[in-house]
Amino acid sequence: MNSWNDCEAIQDKPAQSLRLQLRKATRAVHTALEESWAPRTGFSSREAYRAFLFGNLRAHCEIGLIAARSRNDASETLERARIAALCDDLGIARRGPDVTGNITADYAWGVGYVLNGSALGASWILKTGRLQANWPRSYLTMGRAYAQAGGVREYFDRLDAQDLDAGEVIAGAHAAFAIFAAAERENANDCPPSAFLETV
Repeated sequence: MNSWNDCEAIQDKPAQSLRLQLRKATRAVHTALEESWAPRTGFSSREAYRAFLFGNLRAHCEIGLIAARSRNDASETLERARIAALCDDLGIARRGPDVTGNITADYAWGVGYVLNGSALGASWILKTGRLQANWPRSYLTMGRAYAQAGGVREYFDRLDAQDLDAGEVIAGAHAAFAIFAAAERENANDCPPSAFLETV
């Protein structure tokens, strides 16, 4: 999640683009979460970094997989790989049935705006040296590789090319950010989300 508000600025499209509408509609909550979890001075502790990873895990588990299926764009494999990387970083193992639910494709595109766009934040975190040398970084490294390979730009371009209901898309983005906010209020050392995960 971090500072792809900054990174994305160089990629803006005309004012009518859905991406720009999303950026404006979510700017406040996005900025607040960035400053809470990983301000420009860096993560305050390993616990703060763990909370950041935990929030990402919850978002990918609770809404990312469902969104990938709803978009029907073959991104479910990518979502599962992200979850696996987060589990590795947090030292937990996945088990149990997948989280299930139904959301509209338009809503799912908004979720993807947040979760795929977070790869820009991963690049920013790694580039600016905000991690201690011994902190795990599988998830961030995967995000950076996705961004460098053009995955974020491709997703944003596809988003703008869709005929979508802007209100639904923005609602999906806010739902994803809401999961991050809820995770921030919890203790990352407590039990992982629902029965989906178990500690090892």
